[in-house]
Amino acid sequence: MFLTGTISASKFGWPLVFYVFGGLGLLWCILMVFFGYDSPGVHPTISAQEKKFIEGSLGKSEDNKHDKTPWKKILTSRHVWALLLAQTGNNYCFWTLVMQIPTYMNYVMHFNMKKNSLLSSLPYLALWVLSNVFGVISDAVVNRGIVKRGAARKLFTSIGLMIPAAALIYLGYTDSSQPLQAVVLLVVAVGFNAACFCGFTINHMDLSPNHAGSLMGLCNAFSQIAGAAAPLVVQLIVKNESDVFQWRNVFFLSAGINVFTSVVFIIFGSGSVQSWDKEEDNKDED
Repeated sequence: MFLTGTISASKFGWPLVFYVFGGLGLLWCILMVFFGYDSPGVHPTISAQEKKFIEGSLGKSEDNKHDKTPWKKILTSRHVWALLLAQTGNNYCFWTLVMQIPTYMNYVMHFNMKKNSLLSSLPYLALWVLSNVFGVISDAVVNRGIVKRGAARKLFTSIGLMIPAAALIYLGYTDSSQPLQAVVLLVVAVGFNAACFCGFTINHMDLSPNHAGSLMGLCNAFSQIAGAAAPLVVQLIVKNESDVFQWRNVFFLSAGINVFTSVVFIIFGSGSVQSWDKEEDNKDED
């Protein structure tokens, strides 16, 4: 937000924003082409110790055969559906905030995002800081045996979805005379969402190291549809962009989706490798 606002305010205007970030994306693709590898086993500079650690953590090696993706078992797994719902609900809420914060702050709070680009960047700065904080905490509680992996995934998913939901409900009752309170609540809503990085976001690897890519593809497909639908839903609800009551409905809907998907993940989520990850396994661990 800070960089975007600064670039937009320059003599080159808002088109430069797309050129800059599009160029960075292309640069990343070029780097991946030259420095990315299929697996640790084929990386030319990896040490034997690091290779052993990574492959041991994944529960596979370069000698493993590539099993067919067990789609029937995946699509009938309650753990997968809990993961899919959590990822989809979170994506809807997150993209609602990302896409609509500028409009809400401008028309309801009369807050100039361009002139206050530094303040506008605070939610995303909080997201970056807390993602590192939650990562350290998550590793500590799991590695020290304080909680099991599945419980940790549910705990951090709850933090990442429930706290933003509470902030959004409170935001719905914030009027135009309280712009600072609105900024604080947006910082909380976006920042605490970082806990999800230690929750459902990495749950694909927990459920199936061998088919994590397929799980991610499935869940991400649905979640991106929800993210794309978010601005359309807002357009249906908000007919007058200055009406705080219409925005309240937007925030309440997002909060409700967060709470619902969080509860589903708490009840049906799992942190254990599933039986269909390897055909030779015949016992599903919950």
